[in-house]
Amino acid sequence: MGADSTITSMKANVFGDGRAEYDHAMLSQAFYEGQDYKTLFEDPDRFVVVGRRGTGKSALTYQLQKDWIAKNSRVILVAPTEQEVIGMRPTASLFGETVTRVRAGMKLAWRYAILVEIAAALASNYKHRKLVERNDLLAEHIRRWQAMSGGVTDKLRLTLRDTLRSSDSSEDRIADISAFLSLNKITEQVSLVVEESGQHLVMLIDRLDEGYESDQVGIGIVDGILYAVEDVKNILQQAFRPLVFVRDNILRAIQIEDKDFSRNLEAQVVRLHWDPEELFHLAARRIRAALGVDKENDGKVWNAVTSNELHGRDGFKRCLQLTLYRPRDLISLLNTAYYRARRQNRETLIDDDFRASAKEISINRLTDLSNEYESVFPGVGDYTSRFANLESPRLTVQEAANIIDVLAGSATFAASALQHFRIVGESMGVLSALYGIGFLGFQDREHQSFVFSHDGRTPKRSLVGEDVVMVHPCYWEALGLKDALDENSAQEIFDEYEVKITSESTEQRRNALGQIIAEINTIPRGVEGAEHFEDWCKRAVEIAFARQLANVQLKPKETLNKYCGR
Repeated sequence: MGADSTITSMKANVFGDGRAEYDHAMLSQAFYEGQDYKTLFEDPDRFVVVGRRGTGKSALTYQLQKDWIAKNSRVILVAPTEQEVIGMRPTASLFGETVTRVRAGMKLAWRYAILVEIAAALASNYKHRKLVERNDLLAEHIRRWQAMSGGVTDKLRLTLRDTLRSSDSSEDRIADISAFLSLNKITEQVSLVVEESGQHLVMLIDRLDEGYESDQVGIGIVDGILYAVEDVKNILQQAFRPLVFVRDNILRAIQIEDKDFSRNLEAQVVRLHWDPEELFHLAARRIRAALGVDKENDGKVWNAVTSNELHGRDGFKRCLQLTLYRPRDLISLLNTAYYRARRQNRETLIDDDFRASAKEISINRLTDLSNEYESVFPGVGDYTSRFANLESPRLTVQEAANIIDVLAGSATFAASALQHFRIVGESMGVLSALYGIGFLGFQDREHQSFVFSHDGRTPKRSLVGEDVVMVHPCYWEALGLKDALDENSAQEIFDEYEVKITSESTEQRRNALGQIIAEINTIPRGVEGAEHFEDWCKRAVEIAFARQLANVQLKPKETLNKYCGR
């Protein structure tokens, strides 16, 4: 469990939980209709909604669903569970192991699922049932679809399982799926039914990050959904209003792997953005709803619960600098600050409440990181603690490597950690692993923004000593690091800070050991490979007997020459 959820489950969520699936009561009272909401509600052209974790994607889904229903639109919500997405992976991999092939198959499959789901929704209304039932083929597909249990993703998986033949090649499956599903005929019939019904249809697709893995299959599944939605949108035109909510890290992975994305779908993207003014109004609405502050002006609402030094928008911005300018960060900070004030029998929040709260949240996140990764990344707690109290959270790769080297050379460094240090490639390997778990981010050379790991994987490019790294801002308070983080800097941090165990550290260790073992077969026999072999033996001994043997050294050159007859 991540630190945010730990804190909010232990304490009363006075201002809401910050996550829509647990926050319906607060959202119904205090949802803030920011510019992003207005764009999504009014602009029919763009349908891919992208945001970092905690930027309100699910809250928007919840409110848009309510408001479109109020306008008599037929709303279809698709929100796969983790097990549904994981269950889809083996089926999706039947189309191939590249993003291009998985996307091609999933695009057709999801186009079918969306069309049948639309037809089933219309058939559930007595006014439109006859329009559907007069098409025997469509009615039969709907009957089979509704007979299956589970959500849309599970129904599609079961349909594909019964349709795809294991004896076919992946190319055959992609070529034949349209015919197997009668896709062209289904498309034609659904299009006619929708036109004749006069119904406005809305489809909201959320939670695609549940069970998501950033490999070729995982990326291909989401990419296929986006292309399928675009297809149906083009077919049904103004009668169909889809919105697909995608986390920032998933879209970035798609942009890297799908070379056609910028040409085909980039113009369809809306990126969620919260500026300080919008966050101020959001905070005021939550305070008004939670504490019953009976004031119309948002500034007066904020002032009613804060001390003089925090009054006004400038005071709010001081608090905001302790967050990453995201609603969930802000709500978590308000909850913890209020809890601290109430423990001291105060109704007014002071600067110390927010700073102590930010530190508590930060310490919990850092503790979670160490506890969750220690088994696969020995010494992770020691590494992260060495970045405490630096002059700046930004430093060069060489400076960071020096910090790691000093720790590894310490007599108190654990044997298991030292062994891991040597296996993964010493300081540079450790820095890559610290990036992989989201502790360090690397500055993008082209855009100058800091990029943090989304999925536990190591950097896709090699690092050099002049590269700049930065400790993730969510750990600054815990480590006593200070730096100015304004709105623009915060928005340019691409990250996922929720602790999530991945197998990357274990895989990195296994691969490194495999390379060392395989290396011995490449060393020439005799005098030609003598020095290389001795280097290899030294590394093997240092790894196998870390902390048990100290000061392992190579033989002096003259001794080597004597034994080699030189």
